[in-house]
Amino acid sequence: MKRILTQDEETVIRKCHHDFEGLELKIAATQMGCSIHKIRGLLKSSERKAPHMFPIITPRQRVIIELYDQHISRATIMTILNIGHTLLGKEVTFLREHKLLWNRTPAQYQSWMEESVTETF
Repeated sequence: MKRILTQDEETVIRKCHHDFEGLELKIAATQMGCSIHKIRGLLKSSERKAPHMFPIITPRQRVIIELYDQHISRATIMTILNIGHTLLGKEVTFLREHKLLWNRTPAQYQSWMEESVTETF
């Protein structure tokens, strides 16, 4: 069976991807003995070959997802992560655009929904 990714691309994915080690680019570059620029290049070529593995989320984004899942307020998240409102907004927007974070507001019953009910319990 033919490999899709090169050995270096696979190593970078294993070091940086949130499902594996989830390291920051700087740490992964240090461990691999190369520059951050090369790591970024390998990730870009990996994304062309295996787009289903992307986006790779950062450790901060992973924490934001976990805190949102626990229904913690934005103010508390900003305090925990020591970040500002603008940065949190950018991170949340990125996560929502990539369908990694959902809106918090629960669905509420509206009168127009009555017509769509097909079965009641």
